[in-house]
Amino acid sequence: MANLVVSQMIRDIEKYGCRTVIFYENIYPAIAFFKKIMEGRENVNLLLFSNNSYRQLKLLSKLSDIDLSAAKTILINRDGRGDADVIFRYDQVEDLYSHVSELSGTLVVLGRSHLKIVSDEYIAILFDILESLNNGTQVYAFTNYRSYTEREVAMISSLFDVAIVLKKQEEYFGFGEEIYEFHIIQSIIPEIKPGMDYFKVSEEMKVIGRHNG
Repeated sequence: MANLVVSQMIRDIEKYGCRTVIFYENIYPAIAFFKKIMEGRENVNLLLFSNNSYRQLKLLSKLSDIDLSAAKTILINRDGRGDADVIFRYDQVEDLYSHVSELSGTLVVLGRSHLKIVSDEYIAILFDILESLNNGTQVYAFTNYRSYTEREVAMISSLFDVAIVLKKQEEYFGFGEEIYEFHIIQSIIPEIKPGMDYFKVSEEMKVIGRHNG
């Protein structure tokens, strides 16, 4: 039953083209959700805020069998150099806004909270990125939950249609398997109600229900 609920929430997010932020306490389940989002998706742009996050993306795509062939990478870094498809320096954010204004399809922001490291105006920059997008552009943003205060989480969540938090369930005692909690903490979509469900991550990095298998 748990798998049906999580899967239905993802289908509804897709159906309405929601702009969704996914906060995670542990990167492992976040990778599984990223893989699920990328499956069969065309016309997708991946936005990264550091050379290290770009390196990690290339690494996890190999280790977790995530197909990035249909994705274009947009990297913002210190020197404007690298092998991403499009690159901007940190002092070229206005050019970044102009570039994303021309995008369609899906934008996936792989923030890892790195933007908070390089700029005190990180929430304003995220706001301007979202403001620059066409209305039809769907957005998924991944970032580390523990990097933010409660107020910052609320501010970031307010920029999106749906806000999700992925947490490890500490109270569950299984046979060496991890159970995760899927929390919808904010939603403007009536069908996507705030609440919580459980899921596991398989060895193939697939999201499955707690009681499956």
